Amino acid sequence: MPQFLTGITSNTQHPDEQNIQITDTHRIKKQPTKSTHANIIQLTIATANVLTLYQHNARHETIQQQFHDKNIHIVTLQETRTRTTHYRNSIHYHIFATSSDQGTGGIEVWLHKTLPYLYQLNDEEKYTPTQDTLQPHNTTVVSHSSQHMLIRIDTPHLHIDILIVTGK
Repeated sequence: MPQFLTGITSNTQHPDEQNIQITDTHRIKKQPTKSTHANIIQLTIATANVLTLYQHNARHETIQQQFHDKNIHIVTLQETRTRTTHYRNSIHYHIFATSSDQGTGGIEVWLHKTLPYLYQLNDEEKYTPTQDTLQPHNTTVVSHSSQHMLIRIDTPHLHIDILIVTGK
């Protein structure tokens, strides 16, 4: 179970189909040092200001599918206008959300459920994906408000803090 500051809730939402542009994407690769068990960590991180996801279930699903199709490991969203702070599952992502403040702000962080981030060097000198994926039991929401979220991902192979901030 994820470590989070509040409980699990769900929202009733209405459809609104719109495409979203990925505003910033970063690919992070950690090159291995020479060893007999070389690994590569590959993470794709994207961020977007969505200007509201509240009461837009179809839009939420469309955005998730777009990020999934681009093999994005971590998605950070600002201005979601989410009503409650919560954790939930979707078809492709674990979602950590902070509530908005009087209709403004709101942050969501999505961790891909099945996309491996760790690759190992095999006997043929090729990198193959492992079973290592981003999971909520390795994730802690360290701090959050309607304008920021700090999460820590701590796995045997990956230790990373991610800070998402939006202005008022």
